[in-house]
Parts: sequence; structure tokens; C-alpha cells
Amino acid sequence: MGRCYGLDSGLIPAPRIASPVVLILFARRFLFILALAFVFDIRDYSKDLLTGTRTFPGVFGMRATKLTALAALVGAALLLPPGLSPLCQAVLLLPFALAGGVIWWAEESRSDYYFALLADGVMLVQFVVVWFVSWLGC
Repeated sequence: MGRCYGLDSGLIPAPRIASPVVLILFARRFLFILALAFVFDIRDYSKDLLTGTRTFPGVFGMRATKLTALAALVGAALLLPPGLSPLCQAVLLLPFALAGGVIWWAEESRSDYYFALLADGVMLVQFVVVWFVSWLGC
């Protein structure tokens, strides 16, 4: 999922795929979506155990899953595009802070709205933030 979204939003629309900025964008998107994908593995934990599906939480546990997701999120946050003002950098980090909260408080027992609105909604927040930064002219 992270690879597909990273390709769709990072590599495919780019005119020069081998450009370092494009590769950074791909890695940033990949790690961001990977971190959020772990939230859905947490949601499906019991169902996956019943069906014998081996997922990260089923093999390594919930705590390791959350820590791995947060590590991917930190990795993505560190891959800011070069040459941005401190204000634009701070604004671009907002979706990562929100995603960190969604990951940290993810529990299997949470409502479907938690996953459908918050986890998926963070991707919409990221779009709005990127649009806002481009509007600022950073």
C-alpha cells in the first residue's frame, strides 16, 4: 500500500524520476503511508489471528507495531524537502504529529470511525498542508 501510494504521488507524476528530490518525496510518502497502514493491522488483529494471517502485530505484538509505525513516521518527517523556511517546515510536520497521535492511541477496540475518519483523514490533512505550503510560496 505504501509503495503504491508512494509511486502514485511521488514517482509517476515526476518528470525526472532519478532526481534526488523525487526520490526523497517517494521515500517520505512511502514511510508515511506505511506508518498509517500499521494502524489497520492493529484494527484487524483478532480477525487475523483467527484466520491465521501473519501480520506485524500478530508476530511481534502491539507495542512493537506501534513503535515501528512511529519510527517510520519519524523517518518520513526527517525527509523534508531542502530549502524550506522554518515556518513551512513546521507546517509540513503537522500531519506527522496528528498521525503520531492516531498511531499511539490506536486500539483494536476503537470504533470504525476512528480508523475511517482519523487514520484516513490524516492523509487528507497532509494534502491540505502541502497545498497550503505551496500557496505560501515556500
